[in-house]
Amino acid sequence: MQYVVPILVGIIASLLAPIVQNIMQAVVLDRAARSQRRRDLVDEWRAGLAETGDSRGEMAGVRSSRWYERLRPYLSGEDRKQFEHDYPDNASITVLEGALPGTEPKKIDRRAQRNVLAKRVDELTRAWKVD
Repeated sequence: MQYVVPILVGIIASLLAPIVQNIMQAVVLDRAARSQRRRDLVDEWRAGLAETGDSRGEMAGVRSSRWYERLRPYLSGEDRKQFEHDYPDNASITVLEGALPGTEPKKIDRRAQRNVLAKRVDELTRAWKVD
C-alpha cells in the first residue's frame, strides 16, 4: 500500500498538469485580449473626439457616429441626456430663436458637451488601467 499511493498520486498529477497549464494559458490570453480590446476602444473614442469640432452640425453628428455608439453603453443617463432626447415617435419639435419673454436665452456650450465625453473616456481609461 505504501508504494501504491505515491504511484497513483504521480499518475494523477501527470494527467492533471497539462489540463491546469492549458486553463492558466487560456486565462492569461483572455486577459491580454480583453486588455487589447479595451485599448482599441479607448483609441477609437479618443480619435472620434479629436475629429469632433464645436459646431452644432459636428456635435449633432456625434450621435450617429460608430465610436459614440460603442461608448454609449458606458455613459450615465445624465451624460446621454446631453446628446440624446427621448422624444416620442412622430413628435414635432419647435425651435425658438432667442428667448421667451421674461427668460434668459439658453446657451449650449458644445465644448462642454464634448468634454463630458472626454471625461468619461478618461475615467474608463483609468478604471481599465489602459494607457
